[in-house]
Amino acid sequence: MILYLETSENEQVRLALIGPRKRVEISQHAIFDLSEKFPILIQKLLDKGKIKFSNLTAIAVVAGPGLFSRLRTAVVTANALAYALDLKIIPLSSPFDKLDYYKLLKKPKFQQIEPRYGKAPNITKGK
Repeated sequence: MILYLETSENEQVRLALIGPRKRVEISQHAIFDLSEKFPILIQKLLDKGKIKFSNLTAIAVVAGPGLFSRLRTAVVTANALAYALDLKIIPLSSPFDKLDYYKLLKKPKFQQIEPRYGKAPNITKGK
């Protein structure tokens, strides 16, 4: 199973488990504290699909363009899980509905990916 992570949209977070004959999806409206709730959403997805981390074969993540903090959260999570579980990590810019399990597995293995922001981050100095 491939764990799919997408946080690039403004209004929605989408996660999925994609297999050759099975697809399990969850989505949630924009979350303010995504970095805190993202691991919980991933666990909910695994529970819904009755899948353990050990059953994953790869992690696919939409790496941009998109909002700075949301992309950073997804990419850092994907990199950490791929490293910890020794999984292939696949950077994507594809829409969710067009993902194909076999085509994803043919993509080259990346050691680590970086987010592709649509523009420079808008970080202001604290008061």
